[in-house]
Amino acid sequence: MKAFSGGMYVAALLIAGLSGCVGGTVAVPEVGGRIANPVAEVENLAADIEKGRINQLDVFSPTLFAEASRSFSQARLALQQGAPLADVAQGVVKSRAQLRQAEENALIVRSMMPETIKAREQARKAGAETLKADYQKVEGDFLELTHAVETSNLNKAQKRKAEVTRAFDELELAAIKDRYLKDSRDLIATAEKEGAAKQAPASYQEARRQLEAAETFIAGNRYQNDEIEGKAAGAEFYANRLLQITRQSKAYRGRAPEDIALEMERMLFRISDEMGAGDLRNRSFESQSENLAAVAGQTRERNIYLEKTLQEQSSTLETLSRQEKSIREQWQTEKRFNDAFAEIQKLFHPAEAEVSKQGANLVIRLKTIQFPIGKSFLLPENFELLGRVQKSIGLFDNPIVTIEGHTDSTGTVQANEKLSMDRAAAVEEYLIANRTVAPDHISSRGYGSSRPLAANETSQGRAINRRIDVIIKPASAPTSPRG
Repeated sequence: MKAFSGGMYVAALLIAGLSGCVGGTVAVPEVGGRIANPVAEVENLAADIEKGRINQLDVFSPTLFAEASRSFSQARLALQQGAPLADVAQGVVKSRAQLRQAEENALIVRSMMPETIKAREQARKAGAETLKADYQKVEGDFLELTHAVETSNLNKAQKRKAEVTRAFDELELAAIKDRYLKDSRDLIATAEKEGAAKQAPASYQEARRQLEAAETFIAGNRYQNDEIEGKAAGAEFYANRLLQITRQSKAYRGRAPEDIALEMERMLFRISDEMGAGDLRNRSFESQSENLAAVAGQTRERNIYLEKTLQEQSSTLETLSRQEKSIREQWQTEKRFNDAFAEIQKLFHPAEAEVSKQGANLVIRLKTIQFPIGKSFLLPENFELLGRVQKSIGLFDNPIVTIEGHTDSTGTVQANEKLSMDRAAAVEEYLIANRTVAPDHISSRGYGSSRPLAANETSQGRAINRRIDVIIKPASAPTSPRG
């Protein structure tokens, strides 16, 4: 017969299920034809077989996938043994047809029983495979379901999937309990073998109660990991306690009451001596225990007080350390600023520039910078003076520089404001062009004749008022002078 298409195969299975058909064998399509490169096809088929295994085709379509794997192995063996390429091609085509049917069957399984598949995944994630025989039984039941789909026995798969889903759900719960409570169960089992029920009945009942409480909590809250860990830790504590009490009870069995009392006295006295609680062996065990508890409480309170005092002192020390660091940094900043100020003063003669401090800023007032009358371009004779301005700015690390232009009162207010602005901008452009300061760290402005230093009635006064102020604001502490 001819090979089924994917849609025809799925339709055939669904029709078989709807009609109540059961049993039957898996049909393998007849194959024929040739393939261009059998060697490459065998390699590609190997990758697809492995991909199918990763996608669990061996679980969702076990028989068909096994047949596809077997046909692939035969084709690969034929290729290795030098069989005719037509035989190799026949095996590859046959394996691919079976693999395609396995994929189509897996689609049906996934669509028919998503809850069962999810329950299986959850159980495996919880570690159900460690339960071995129990897991293998349920896994076998699941494989029967997927095989029933392969053989078109959809009624069987439909009827049993709820049962298998419940089984996987129970496996998941059992795996979670085993992961969290196995140690507690083992400890209780060991204690039981050592006679816990008889030697320490009250402790035995308490350990059993704690374990059952943890199991009950897990049954109703299987995904609340933090809370489960807390319950499991409590159960393990009481299981360990049971084992210790059982062994102590057995150790004291048959001993004289006085021997037991003297041993208890020795233990209490050793603790009292270590804690400096005094010798109270002339009192009852209860009095000795109460005294130890009181001393322990006092020690705890003293430790709390000492810890609090230490924290306060540490906080005070940190505050003082920060203050000391701040003062030291401030002093170093001021020292570097003053050193730079002194260095800059040496660069200029008082007649050509006045160097002063204005708050945190340093101001270089250029008295002798010259511009043509009514013009704003720089004359070459100014370059040497501006070179020393560049060197002054270079004494600071990434400063903010402002260039202020001023004129005398000759001319109109508007003309003087524009002229002062243009002259300040010319100095700004010069400093940027010579890479003295970054463009975003320098600005310029003009004040015209609004801020005179001398009377404008005399030529000497007007000369004083025509000036450029270079204001340097350190962004951080000045660095050592650069040559």
